[in-house]
Amino acid sequence: MNRFLAPASAALILVTLLLASGGSGSGHQAAAAGGASPQDLVRQRVGAPSGIAAAVATPQEELEEAVRQGRLDRAVLDAILADGQVDAILVVDSSTVTAAFRDEKVRRGLTKDDADILRRKAAAFATLKTTALARAAGAAVVLRDYTHFALQHVRFRSEAALAAVLRDPSVAVAANRFLELSLGQSLPLIGQPAAESAGHTGTGATVAILDTEVNELNSAFGCTAVGTPATCKVAVKQDFAPGSSACSAHGTNVAAIAVGVAPGAKVAGLDVFQPVPGPPCSLGAATSDIVSALNWVIDNQSAHNIVAANMSLGSPETYFTVACSLANPYLEAFAGVREAGVLPIVSSGNDAYALGGFTNGISSPACTPGAVSVGAVYDANIGGVAYSDCTDFTTAADQITCFSQSASILSLLAPGARITAAGFPMYGTSQAAPHVSGAVAVLAGASPSSTVAQREAALTGTGPQITDPRNGV
Repeated sequence: MNRFLAPASAALILVTLLLASGGSGSGHQAAAAGGASPQDLVRQRVGAPSGIAAAVATPQEELEEAVRQGRLDRAVLDAILADGQVDAILVVDSSTVTAAFRDEKVRRGLTKDDADILRRKAAAFATLKTTALARAAGAAVVLRDYTHFALQHVRFRSEAALAAVLRDPSVAVAANRFLELSLGQSLPLIGQPAAESAGHTGTGATVAILDTEVNELNSAFGCTAVGTPATCKVAVKQDFAPGSSACSAHGTNVAAIAVGVAPGAKVAGLDVFQPVPGPPCSLGAATSDIVSALNWVIDNQSAHNIVAANMSLGSPETYFTVACSLANPYLEAFAGVREAGVLPIVSSGNDAYALGGFTNGISSPACTPGAVSVGAVYDANIGGVAYSDCTDFTTAADQITCFSQSASILSLLAPGARITAAGFPMYGTSQAAPHVSGAVAVLAGASPSSTVAQREAALTGTGPQITDPRNGV
């Protein structure tokens, strides 16, 4: 059974809870990182090799073993066997570092990482990554570093170099996969007018939109240029991918939905899509570019008070019924943005019937622990609707759309069909996700001192329960 988004009641409940508790959110006393050096924090991270002993195994055998352990993406192995080198994402387990600084935040009464913690975490992550790549003996080149994550975009120049790095059991290597857009009069359904009339509009908060280019000149944003005039709702734009994605209005629609839910909030348009082979306006987003945008979110969280990172994207025809943690760079990235005070909101995917019949499971990266995954419902009776993979012969408010991917790990449902924003009618879990991101901004505006966990609990713990008849969830 899934919770349906109800930000009006969630905002009021959260404010009440925080007033009752004093808004501190403080927990138990724990050992603090204090002034620990990066070397102290990572001292125990490098362990002995696991699986096949390096002395008796060939590099390919070691790599096959790493695949079986879930620490190496099969696509990475196939690529390096075919080409002799591969560009991939280095993932180093940073749980010890993250836990140490989380304890420090509890001791200091912080709700998110401050500038000092971010600086020291970055130093600790740098040590982890340097140590991990040292095993490659110069046969691994860093293409892009992500200062706020224990992640790097790396070119491994040989099977031996990749195998050597993976002898450290705290290291995984993931493919630099390309994700797709989750394509496919919602505000009253989620209680937005009531929230707005109560003064909860998300004023002072910003939602990062990781999507195609946002057109700031669209009338939905009130801009003559980015950040101009002062009431312009597009606070900043940044491009993280080569080429142009301006052929698609997807990002503009998604951004307009977010500020429709939170009319006092602003958006940061982070373009992570680039042209890919296919029909006109075929676009894809590389994992390396998405992670780079999330790293930017942490760098700029304080300057813009970014409270949510909306990702209406996913890997096509992937189905996870349990959390996807193995060789997953988004696990590290989502944990990092949460510690910085930002909720990662991810669409669940639109491929429920892409394989012919209903397939249980949500897409990646929505399946990642720490993600708030969002499926789609109709906001009203709009008659029968036929999609490329399925048909809803009848529709009604709160009815789950046939295309919406579902599983027991799904966090929320929100309106995703038919949503008109910025002048573009669209269908998809892409449109459901920014309803939740906007609601996060409303919660943050209503209670600026609330924590990420409190905002998430307010969303997932309120609103009506809806059962998906396709899987009984």
